[in-house]
Amino acid sequence: MINQFEPNFQIPYSATTPDSFLQSGNEIPSDTFVVCLNRDGSSASLYGDEVWNLTAYHHTEEPYKLNFRFWKEGGINPSRHSIMEESRKIMFMLMWMRRGPSLSVGSLCNYLVIVNKLARYSDLNKIGLFEVIGNEKKLLKFVDSISSAWTLQILGSMLPHLTHNLFDLPVVGNGLIQAIKTRGVQLRKDNESQHPPIPTQIYSTIINELVDLRSKWDEVAN
Repeated sequence: MINQFEPNFQIPYSATTPDSFLQSGNEIPSDTFVVCLNRDGSSASLYGDEVWNLTAYHHTEEPYKLNFRFWKEGGINPSRHSIMEESRKIMFMLMWMRRGPSLSVGSLCNYLVIVNKLARYSDLNKIGLFEVIGNEKKLLKFVDSISSAWTLQILGSMLPHLTHNLFDLPVVGNGLIQAIKTRGVQLRKDNESQHPPIPTQIYSTIINELVDLRSKWDEVAN
C-alpha cells in the first residue's frame, strides 16, 4: 500500500507548494526530494541539505531557515552526521506526516530549537537522538538537565506529533509526555513567583515623574 502525504505547514497563496511524499513502507525521502521552493517555483532546499530555507513560506518573506548543524564547536563527524539525519527525519515528519492543523514557519523553527537541543545532548552523551526520545530514563535525564520552562513546554507539545509515525520512530509514552508538560508549567509558575513585586517607593517615584511630565505638557499645550 502506498501512503501519500501532503505538506502540512502554512503556505502563502503567492508561494509554491512542495510535492507530496509517497511512501510504500517506512522509507525516508531521498536526499534530492525538494522540501522547500522559492516564490518563483525553483528549488530552495533538498531533503539532504544541512539547511532548509523556508523564507518563501513566511507571508512577508522574512529569512526563516531550519539549520540542522546543531554543534557549536568542531566539525561534522560520522556520529554527528547520523544525529543530523535523525533531526531531519523528525522535522520532515512534523512538516509532512503530522496530524492536525498546519504549522507556521515560526512554529517549525521553535520545534527545531528543541530538536537541536536534543541533538547536542545526544552528541555530548554519545547516543542517538532517537535513543533519547524513545527511552523514558534517557529522556528524563535530558529533561532534568533543562532549566527553561519554554523548552519543556515546546518539547511536550512536539512529542505527541511523533507518536503515530510510519518511520518506526520510537517515542516515549503519553504518561511521560504529560509529565514533561506539567513540569514545564510548574517551572514557569516557579520562575514567575521569583520576581519580587515593585517596592512602593519605586511606584511613588514613577507616579511623581508622570505627574511632572503631565504638568510640563499642560504648560506647553497652554
